[in-house]
Amino acid sequence: MKLMMVKILRFPKYYEIMNDDHDGRKEKEGLGLGQKMSSGDIWKLRCELVGHEQDIRSICTITDGSIVTCSRDKSVRKWSKVSERQFEASAVLLGHEHFVACVAEVPPCKMHPQGAVVSGGYDRTMSGQTIVKPVINIWEGDSIVGTLEGHTLTVCGLTISPTGHLVSVSWDKTARVWDLESRSCVSVLSGHEQAVWAAICFEDGSILTGSADKTIKRWKGNVCEHTYTGHSDCVRALAHFPGVGFASAGNDCSIRLWALSGDCLMVLNGHQSFVYSLSVFPSGDIVSSSEDKTCKVWRDGNCVATLPHTGSVWAVCTLPDGDIVTACADGIARVFSRDTSRFADADVLAAYDASLASQAIAAQEVGGVKMSELPGLEALEAPGTKDGATKIIRVDEKAYAYSWNSGESKWDQIGVVVDGPAGGGGDGGQVMMDGRTYDRIFDIEIDEGVTLKLGYNYGQNPYAVAQEFIWNNDLPQDHLEQIAQFIDKNANQGVTLGAHDAMYESQKPAKETFVTFASEEHIPRKAMIFFELPGKQEAIEKKAMEFNDALANSMDENLAMNSEEKIYFANLVKVAFGKDAISKPSNNEYALLRNKLLKWPVGNLFPVLDVLRLLVLNPFVVNYLVKNAEDFDVVKAVASVTSGPAASVPAATRIMSTRFFVNCFRSTDMRGLISKRLDVVLPATNGSVSYGNAQVNLAYATLLLNVAVQAYETKAAEVGGMEQVKRAISGGAEFLHAAGKTESEDSVYRALAAVGTLASIDDKSRALVKEFQVQAVANEIKASHPSDKVCAVCFSSTDHAHDLCVYHWL
Repeated sequence: MKLMMVKILRFPKYYEIMNDDHDGRKEKEGLGLGQKMSSGDIWKLRCELVGHEQDIRSICTITDGSIVTCSRDKSVRKWSKVSERQFEASAVLLGHEHFVACVAEVPPCKMHPQGAVVSGGYDRTMSGQTIVKPVINIWEGDSIVGTLEGHTLTVCGLTISPTGHLVSVSWDKTARVWDLESRSCVSVLSGHEQAVWAAICFEDGSILTGSADKTIKRWKGNVCEHTYTGHSDCVRALAHFPGVGFASAGNDCSIRLWALSGDCLMVLNGHQSFVYSLSVFPSGDIVSSSEDKTCKVWRDGNCVATLPHTGSVWAVCTLPDGDIVTACADGIARVFSRDTSRFADADVLAAYDASLASQAIAAQEVGGVKMSELPGLEALEAPGTKDGATKIIRVDEKAYAYSWNSGESKWDQIGVVVDGPAGGGGDGGQVMMDGRTYDRIFDIEIDEGVTLKLGYNYGQNPYAVAQEFIWNNDLPQDHLEQIAQFIDKNANQGVTLGAHDAMYESQKPAKETFVTFASEEHIPRKAMIFFELPGKQEAIEKKAMEFNDALANSMDENLAMNSEEKIYFANLVKVAFGKDAISKPSNNEYALLRNKLLKWPVGNLFPVLDVLRLLVLNPFVVNYLVKNAEDFDVVKAVASVTSGPAASVPAATRIMSTRFFVNCFRSTDMRGLISKRLDVVLPATNGSVSYGNAQVNLAYATLLLNVAVQAYETKAAEVGGMEQVKRAISGGAEFLHAAGKTESEDSVYRALAAVGTLASIDDKSRALVKEFQVQAVANEIKASHPSDKVCAVCFSSTDHAHDLCVYHWL
């Protein structure tokens, strides 16, 4: 049986059908646009709605057949059909004082006999003061007839319930239910840990909300009845799915189909970046829009059409006649149809094709270098010039980034290089930061002398990049506009990698202009860090099979996998690497892990642990491990087999076991399990500094950081009390005294942030940090690591009211 994936290329004149056999062979066939695909649809532009001056952020249709859009230009516009191929602006609604984020229709009702439109706006703050409140405006015609206030941050989504209530969602982590007759808030849904991006309502009165905390919650009244987990990043969109349940999408680039009971029925993968919006036809066809500049149509789990755009597609909706409307970052809304009678005129189609073709040219190059000019895998035969040196390698038609691992004398694949527009204008090549390659690295100054690095790739949406930067660094939301405009202003469109043999090595970027805003906290640290990037699947499987063969010919032959168990192991690897996103390990596969693999000799364990540290990122695996912790205590099992001095535990095993412990903090349930086992985890990882290995030290410092964040959030209650806090402080102090002056800035930063966060729990923990004399070594570290990152956590201000650093807690 063959699985078929239909992929429409950026070039609008051709389709590419790829038949993927299970043995990995691929067959390709080109089709002209005039031909009908057996499993796809032909969609063409119907018309463009031109008038907005900035990004269109949301879109909806109303009962009379009109289209309503809202934009960052502070306006809401109504578009009425004047012919089968033309919509014109029939009303421009002005009244918002800041950007408009969302729009929805209020159907005709007692309060609004002719219906109404509601729109939600951004807030605006300056120096901690609210300049523009986030409001919801109610419009009849082109007049505001009511305003709803209550949210404290941007209102980013609106929907109407079957009972006629308005439901709003906001960056303030809440959803609100409003009575439109009394203009009052009747319920506040609180429980999400991050911004709430989307909501849908059901006939039984229940409400679903999707959040940046990666969860979906079902509410009855103001009580959360169920939490759906499965997305690995922010949930941005929700939509009803007739007869089944609902669909969700988000920043993990996936679309998930759910039963209301909580079962994830299907995962649709195909988008290359954030999925922002969903709409579902009555037939069950799903329409999605994405940061990757496409809108996709899905049927029966397959992508049957891709509609390319010239910018990020912020929102999508469907018309009663079966057409699709998209809202684009270029300020244009577009209507697409598969009805040939509604296709735009030939000259309009030609102009649109030309604009797309100019985008497609850039997609054939990587950072200004043609794909054909990149070296193949043979370039990896030469060792790197230094630890962390990078190369860009062509494999088939993709470019992959590799980083030199001097500790193991090998190249590690660290990701796929993001395409960038062609052209010159940049200076220097792609730059490596935090395991990813970027076209530009910007210095963002958050306080006098304190900066953070922000990576940007040409073609990315500045607002999406700025938002992710704010979340990752726990910065105030009101800096979004300033950072995004800075990126937009300073990101030159083009870069050329050097034309010499070392052109693929990471180069230091030119110094960028600073953007400055108020001082922010580094201590107490509130965000955890994880090791989520997978290694090379084939290499892991090959090494595991090598060790298995050796065991089969040793005294431990009873631990070797038989032929059937090798299939179980292969399935575990597939789940770990997300090759089958809706599957979960079987009981036989869990038994293999428990009864054999985790009992391998410590020197052979690292490929197994590499798989395991990815498995604990899978919600199905987490659910099993937590429910079966009494019979299969995986945390305790790993700790017991990997504890010991450096002489008895190889560095590779220590790296992977510590990364496993780090990733156990990824989900709330698994975090609870490892927090109860710190009495074995911390002793098992103590002494990591004696390896003198950069990767061991980075993993250990990251573990201490996650322990510290958990301890601070729970005031030590869920990490075994002050005894475990003392162990963590002791480990951090030992690390800083032994390696603080020579270790990488990432490791030092995380260890310092961990100790400072632990010190901030209470007076007892602060006294413990003083006892271990961290302040003295912090002075030396600041001198030996004058980088912005380390200085940010060591920096001692004369204004102690804002002295959020190690010194403050000492």
